[in-house]
Amino acid sequence: MSCRGLRCSVSLNIKGNKKFQAEAHCNMGLALEESADFVSSAEQFENFYQLVSENKSWTDEDGKTLHFGACSHLTRVYTTIGNKLEANGNMEETLSYLVKAYNMAKESEDSKQEGEASYRLGLAYGKAKDAETALLHLNSYLELCKANEDDAGIGLACEAIAKAYESKGKIDESIKYLEMFCEVAERSKQEGAYSKACSDLGAIFNSLGNYEKAAEYFSKAYNISRALNDSVSIQSSRVQYGVSVAHSMMLNVVSHINMASRPCMERLVDWKSSRADEFTKPVPEPVIEQPTPAPEPQQPTPAPEVPQAVVEEQSEGVQEEDGTATTEPTEEQ
Repeated sequence: MSCRGLRCSVSLNIKGNKKFQAEAHCNMGLALEESADFVSSAEQFENFYQLVSENKSWTDEDGKTLHFGACSHLTRVYTTIGNKLEANGNMEETLSYLVKAYNMAKESEDSKQEGEASYRLGLAYGKAKDAETALLHLNSYLELCKANEDDAGIGLACEAIAKAYESKGKIDESIKYLEMFCEVAERSKQEGAYSKACSDLGAIFNSLGNYEKAAEYFSKAYNISRALNDSVSIQSSRVQYGVSVAHSMMLNVVSHINMASRPCMERLVDWKSSRADEFTKPVPEPVIEQPTPAPEPQQPTPAPEVPQAVVEEQSEGVQEEDGTATTEPTEEQ
């Protein structure tokens, strides 16, 4: 039936049948929602809600109360309108519609609907820079997920709460909830969520300068992404892992440059050649070269003693050469 025909059926109000009227408003709301006229759809669902709120015992053919149906329809349509307003940057109106959606979900007494509406509202307050109100709704969602043993929901709540605390500068609290997110995702075998949790933890440790921890979590995210064959996550986590390792290595490179000892310089040269990370090993103590001692002065070697006979012979020879040798007088003189 067309929207025009449905409007006619409502206006007829046959024999004052209010339940028929209520169902007609509901059908009109569904038809308008299908045609993407969400504001007009919300108006019809509001009329539907007003009628069934006065008669909460009315049920549909499945045995569910029409009041529950009205709350569910309004939750859905208010959420849709809020999302569209958010896409246009109108956060004030967005929050207004998401609050309406949350109230309808809460009134439906369906914990799943209430939790999801609370989560959406918490995210919206986070985007509006109202971390306190965001945490209020996100913690409510977390408690509902725990009650329903919804591990996927617990992970989403922990991730969002961590981001809210990070925006407030409470890094320790943020890490606490990210680690909870990581634990839940790993336990429940949610590989995609586990990779995301590891990546988030890596990012926060990298920002804190704890590059070793960052590299550990980015490595996990990379390996999980490879196992899932998720090309986008593989590229992202590969780059993040490389950056964290480079940051970690750079601290050691700088420390080696500052020490400037021979072993440090040799290690830097080796690293430039092979890129092998040897910087985590202890730095060898530089070998201190002892000065070479000066040679001791040598005592002059004494001349060898010449026998007396040789001395006399040499002396006679010298006299003969000088012509001063004497001879014995002859008898004739």
